[in-house]
Amino acid sequence: MEEQPEQPNWALLEATLSAEAFQALKNHVNGVETPDPPPRQETLEEAAKKQAVLEDTMARLRAQATVTEGVVQRNCQEKSGDVALVASDSVREAVTTLREKGCVRLNQVLSESSCDELLAAVEAQLHAKTSTLAEDELIPASGFGTVLVRNNRYDMYIPHEGVYAHALDQMLGAGNSHPILGDFFRELFEGKDLSKAVVRELSTLIADPGAPRQPLHPDVHFHPYPQLYSCFVALQDVDESMGPTVFLPGTHNELDHATFNGPELKKAEFLKNQEYRSSLLKKGDCAIFEARLLHCGSANESDKRRTMFYLTLQDPEYLDVHVPCCVCEEDQKLSKFPEVELSLRDFD
Repeated sequence: MEEQPEQPNWALLEATLSAEAFQALKNHVNGVETPDPPPRQETLEEAAKKQAVLEDTMARLRAQATVTEGVVQRNCQEKSGDVALVASDSVREAVTTLREKGCVRLNQVLSESSCDELLAAVEAQLHAKTSTLAEDELIPASGFGTVLVRNNRYDMYIPHEGVYAHALDQMLGAGNSHPILGDFFRELFEGKDLSKAVVRELSTLIADPGAPRQPLHPDVHFHPYPQLYSCFVALQDVDESMGPTVFLPGTHNELDHATFNGPELKKAEFLKNQEYRSSLLKKGDCAIFEARLLHCGSANESDKRRTMFYLTLQDPEYLDVHVPCCVCEEDQKLSKFPEVELSLRDFD
């Protein structure tokens, strides 16, 4: 007769194991198959906590990457000795530079007195809004655009009226005392329908002391044709400590976008070999850039506010050549806000 295998001390095991572990062991010894327990459903609280940890980790990684980008920029600028975005001598030269480099500077597109009037109006509007709105209420519905790294930074929409309308007339109106910007775009869009060169944005960018550096970014994802042109007009002199916008000239092409969005090691090497230009503008000067260009706002380490009046024009041929896609369908609207219905033709 075969010997029966010695049985475990079930009483001892039951006293020392959890109920689940004890039952699983007993089933195994007795040859009873135990079905796998159903996976435990994650609670909403656990899922939210996990998501918060993930978002915090990603935010810290982005912040560290942004610090690294700043170090690379300073090293490249110190090595080259060239820092400032350089102004063009003529409208025609400026157009050629924009097409080649993706960014250009035009001096004195707005008079100093108009800059002072605009700055006072912007200060009053910002004070009125921030006095009555909480930080989480600074959203498009209340007149504020989305902006990367919002800390101490505002993108505040402005109406096409009063001093704001007067400033646009001065910059874009044919035959006015400072039509440089209008002449520039008429040269850039020569032969095109200027009624399709619509004003997509009319706003201000405000960076207070302590505003951190933004990560490098383009304003649109890559298409093989131009889409938008933004014009940043300084309402006061801007020095390096005030966090000027930094441009990487020539990066508005498909290869540079692919490298920038590719593996980190290739991206890091790419950034080390770029030209960096800071928009160290005087009051009334303007930096113009194509939306595909890599750029960022740098950190405002001064005790002064940096305020930029800006507008964005759409390329007149964009909607004629653009193939609709899920990423940029929203971009085809004529304006981000219905009260602004303007085109370059309106300033002829």
